Amino acid sequence: MALLVSLVLLVISSLLAVATLSGTRLSERVAGNEQQKSIAFEAAESAVEQGYQIGVVQMALPPSIVDRATSRPVEIADINTRLSTDYDQFKTAPNGREVQFVDIEGSLTVQYCGEFVLPEGTDLSVNLDDSSRKTGLMFDINSVVAIDGDAASSDHMVRGYFAGPATGQTGSCVSR
Repeated sequence: MALLVSLVLLVISSLLAVATLSGTRLSERVAGNEQQKSIAFEAAESAVEQGYQIGVVQMALPPSIVDRATSRPVEIADINTRLSTDYDQFKTAPNGREVQFVDIEGSLTVQYCGEFVLPEGTDLSVNLDDSSRKTGLMFDINSVVAIDGDAASSDHMVRGYFAGPATGQTGSCVSR
């Protein structure tokens, strides 16, 4: 009888051990996925921050403003290259060599959204002749980042504006 009770207790404790190990493996996978999502979000946020510099935006917008038919997003090649190289992560292998373990691929685009009248009372809204009138030029900066070989990705968009000469252009940005 004691042998039977001992065997039953052994089976129960073995089942508990297997269930605990399965739960631990699942928790590790969840933590790894959260880490990958966090890395993708931080890379997308950093790219948008770099692209939000007014000089970068102003250099990217003229081609889309000149194109009167549409206002397609303009890729910022310099930042795209940095996204694909600067944000990759490496670890040291047991043999001492650096091994890439997070490969980030991404793109950053700037899209012209249109003009709006600057608020009354600002120095830029003074009624001058129409050729020198300033308006707010609205744009979207969108960064899409994916981790190669993983399902983690991040799509981050920021809308901004800067004061510029009135162009009479309309844009094609959509609200998300």
